[in-house]
Amino acid sequence: MIGTEIGAYRILEQIGQGGMGVVYRGIDTGLDRPVAIKVLAPELAVNAELVERFRQEARVQARLIHTNIATLFAFLQSAGQCVIVMEFLEGQTLEQLLESRGKIPWRGAVTLARQALLGLGFAHAQGIVHRDIKPSNLALTNSGILKILDFGLAKALGGQKITTTGQRMGTVRYMSPEQIRGETVDRATDIYSLGITLYELLTGQAPFVADSEFDVMSAHVHTPAPGFLDREPDIPAGIEECVLKALAKKRADRFQSAEDFSEALEAASRPDAPPDVPLVKKAGKKRIVEPATTAPPSIREPAPEDASESPLTEPQPQAPAASDAATRATLAKRKQQLLDEQHILTREILARWLNSRGRGGEEWEELQLRSEEVREELAEIAKQEKAHGER
Repeated sequence: MIGTEIGAYRILEQIGQGGMGVVYRGIDTGLDRPVAIKVLAPELAVNAELVERFRQEARVQARLIHTNIATLFAFLQSAGQCVIVMEFLEGQTLEQLLESRGKIPWRGAVTLARQALLGLGFAHAQGIVHRDIKPSNLALTNSGILKILDFGLAKALGGQKITTTGQRMGTVRYMSPEQIRGETVDRATDIYSLGITLYELLTGQAPFVADSEFDVMSAHVHTPAPGFLDREPDIPAGIEECVLKALAKKRADRFQSAEDFSEALEAASRPDAPPDVPLVKKAGKKRIVEPATTAPPSIREPAPEDASESPLTEPQPQAPAASDAATRATLAKRKQQLLDEQHILTREILARWLNSRGRGGEEWEELQLRSEEVREELAEIAKQEKAHGER
């Protein structure tokens, strides 16, 4: 296949292989842009059911245009071959990241999960369930953007079921109880699987590990997920609560939407949430970075290159003392600015951490100092909100 041209696309090299086909790096000869080309294996192309499943993958992804979902460019059928052309992502899957670096510092793991939840929330709003969320289907680009891959196992809610009776799709380690029981899936299924994934990002291992697939499936259905704060004391208790809620056995006990899950993670990460070990501590007039331990360097949010010109770095506005309503509105606006800045900075530090660049030196220390300033201002806003009856 190397060197073969299919339509406007030329195949350059094989980069992966899955249950349904082979993935190649290619080039769009008309636009001169890199692409990923997924080709259904020739020996499977004669199977009408598999061809239909491949066609479904293209139709599903064509409806999903979102920053956190890998973009579909084309679906082609030529000379007995079925081909899907997608954006080529420079980066690593979370599975590769876990294998190479181990667990991810909690702020970074939460940022990745919230990006995934943005993509899932969009898909769910279109009536689409992924059904196979796991680290190998989540890619982190070199620019710090998380992309959901492979909606080939997705099934539009209410649409025709293509899988054969009794067939369970998805990887056992990340499957929900309802998938194991062969029941209908819905958005709560994706929330459970992302909960398993986030658990693994935070701790370096999945909650249910056993010698046999049967034992793992049994644990998903019957055994409550174990807590991890005793092993990971730096993680806020609220984050653990979010993860365990996502892993509830009954769907009704889980978060009812991706948005709910994301909002709960954001709230648990705020400075007014249960305290965690500080990323930076003060020593006299100078703050010193906590030394790294056996885990990868803790993710510390950097500041914009020119923070002095950023609207997010302006001094906190003073609301008129005569109006509590005006004060609350001003605090809410400023808090949202800071949260947006914190999200952007955390995403940037993920990219820096992934590429092993920008660590150490005066610039790195300045980035950490700005991150600490943002957290301190958020904590002060939380106190003022409480004083004005917001808590």
